[in-house]
Amino acid sequence: MSKRAILVCGTALWVLAPGAAGAEEAVKIPQVDVIGITPVPGIGINRDQMPSNVQGLDSATLDRGNGATVSDLLERHLGAVSLSDTGGNSFQPSLSFRGFNASPVMGEPQGLAVYQNGMRVNESFGDLVNWEMIPSFAVNRADILPGANPVFGLNALGGAMVMDMKTGFSYQGAEVMGAGGSFGRRKAVAQYGGKVGNLGFYGGVGHGGEDGWRQQSPSLVTQVFGDLEYRGERGGGGLSVGFGDSELTGNGPSPVELLHNSRSAIFTSPDRSLNRQISVSGRGNLDLSDSLSVQGTAYYRNITHRTVNGDANSLGPCSFDATTLCSDPDEADETQLTDVNGNTVPASAGGSGIINRTETNTTSLGASLQLALDKPLWGKRNTLVAGLSEDEGHTRYHSESEVGSLQGDRSVSGGGVILGTSTYWTELSSVNRTVGVYFSDSLSLTDRLTLTMSGRYNAAEVVLKDRFGTDLNGRHMYERFNPAAGLAYQLMPELTAFAGYGEANRAPTAAELSCADASKPCRFPNAFLSDPPLKQVVSRSVEMGLRGTGQAADKTWSHNWSLAAFGTQNQDDIVFVSSGQGTGTGYFRNAGRTLRVGLEAADRGRIGPAGWFVNYAVVRATFDNDVSLHSPNNPGADANGDIFVRQGSPMAGVPLHSLKLGGSYELTDDWQVEMDAAFYSSRRLRGDDAGLGRRLGGYEVVNAETEYKLAGFASAFLRVDNVLDRRYESFGLYGSPTSVFASFSDNQFRTPGQPRAFWAGLRAKF
Repeated sequence: MSKRAILVCGTALWVLAPGAAGAEEAVKIPQVDVIGITPVPGIGINRDQMPSNVQGLDSATLDRGNGATVSDLLERHLGAVSLSDTGGNSFQPSLSFRGFNASPVMGEPQGLAVYQNGMRVNESFGDLVNWEMIPSFAVNRADILPGANPVFGLNALGGAMVMDMKTGFSYQGAEVMGAGGSFGRRKAVAQYGGKVGNLGFYGGVGHGGEDGWRQQSPSLVTQVFGDLEYRGERGGGGLSVGFGDSELTGNGPSPVELLHNSRSAIFTSPDRSLNRQISVSGRGNLDLSDSLSVQGTAYYRNITHRTVNGDANSLGPCSFDATTLCSDPDEADETQLTDVNGNTVPASAGGSGIINRTETNTTSLGASLQLALDKPLWGKRNTLVAGLSEDEGHTRYHSESEVGSLQGDRSVSGGGVILGTSTYWTELSSVNRTVGVYFSDSLSLTDRLTLTMSGRYNAAEVVLKDRFGTDLNGRHMYERFNPAAGLAYQLMPELTAFAGYGEANRAPTAAELSCADASKPCRFPNAFLSDPPLKQVVSRSVEMGLRGTGQAADKTWSHNWSLAAFGTQNQDDIVFVSSGQGTGTGYFRNAGRTLRVGLEAADRGRIGPAGWFVNYAVVRATFDNDVSLHSPNNPGADANGDIFVRQGSPMAGVPLHSLKLGGSYELTDDWQVEMDAAFYSSRRLRGDDAGLGRRLGGYEVVNAETEYKLAGFASAFLRVDNVLDRRYESFGLYGSPTSVFASFSDNQFRTPGQPRAFWAGLRAKF
């Protein structure tokens, strides 16, 4: 960690802490009592002993979401969380926490480890997180443990998100919910939980979709989750099953000149993504003695991801034979095209467009086994957890491209010819294995002071096999030991100070290793062309802060608050660089050091019938060294298409300031109203890390909701999103619009934010 980052964190905390400590107002969402410290549910320490600013959503907040996704709820309530509409679909946003991403989009820098009941849900092929596969109705609690956290394995550079799912012991009764709204939105959820003696059961199913507010943008999502758990006197176990199926249309960013004419306009189509997932996970624990226990988990996941993307293209009749098709016609590197059978492609097949299809089938397996010892050490209370884990991913990837023609509505129709050669046809298989040995120890040095130490050794292997040629063949090994340590000191019963340091690493994924050659850029998400080695990313983070609670003697009001300063430096960070050969075309490379420093302040409370929350975050994500990046579509690039990024230059896509606030009021015992708002400062476009062009402007989104109890078991709700109907964009990049619009001269592409929308429904609990 650089001295500059540590100085920034320490100074900021010293300046701001006194004012925060004296705060008398706040918001209450019930605080966490126990936080998981390993991927195995149920093993944890008291929240006040954590040496970091743990944030999360409890079951009450999740249940009030009325069908919202987990990512949406995290953005509404947590200051350091922001969403980018990278792919142009509300079911699949890119989530950023403290400048680290958990995204379903290839090319976004991943940096958060995500677990569901101990099952790792980062896709092994690219560390992606498909948010629409997580059933929000079945999540009992979601916590984000910030900072480089070695215990959670690879990719926990900026932290780990741990979701505890519902069981028959945490949820009893039945509930049905049906809702509909603007742009053809609809959703129905049914769930039931109960327990009989030592056995608990939970099951839920949800189905929803929308026609979409943008042109040609329908989506459908189905989710199923079930859990069976046994709890005995000396141990227990559980089995969870999940199923998800989605058909999403993500039309992505459009040229700004096109958006000036119509906010709902799309660039080209089709742009569909189809996911199907099935998962099974088991967990168990056994008390070997009063102080020693053993826990374990195992999981199986299979997900099939298919895409269909229509894009403009510049294929055309060959200069030497006008009856056949060439790439880059009339250019020095003009190449005659062939189909998958080696035949030349007739010019009559098209060429102004191309339809790219991919299919990625990944099977992930994992298991962990650990011992937990709760026994005094040197006369002091001590909890030690030690374990080992293994995660594997087996992937078959296929991509193909069909020659097509661009139509008047900018859709692409196929010409029936599938192109050959490795540029347009890819067959790849990959296997990645990760073995980890870890420990976490919490020692109460005094009644008020707790020392937490942890560490993990990771060994990761990535094997690539090219099933069409030999360019992609490769075997890559990465290993590292990551330590962490922290202190939590209870200054008084209502006030705790904490400080911590941690390290984590992320091995390059198979997708990144398969697209790391600047001379052979990939057409995401279509093809991978070469596999030069990439270095693993290593993060080092520091954090310090205060947290406190307050309550009136007569319990008429209560609140809790937190203040934290943090800094994380990544070594050999991996970024996606545009090649300029088409929107979304590029390659991965190591870009040296990056730095993320900032502050978080949160206050939550309730007084009588009123409740409120305020979350503010400042996150400065910058390059920590000078670096030259290729961005040929950026008007400020040099003659070689490069931009020079100086040390301290902000990274694209991360707003400096974020403010979330909201309140609720119970007008009567049966009627409640709520309002929440999010404010974001400006952010840079992808491909403009040097700050040469216009930024995405800052914006605010205000939402309102009301719920009324119709009877003892039923209620009706109404929600209005973007009440003020603000026009905004949360994601942008540089591309070339002239392939479709010859008169356009602005190379900025942006994804427009959703206009005002209404959402109403009924739900009943039995």
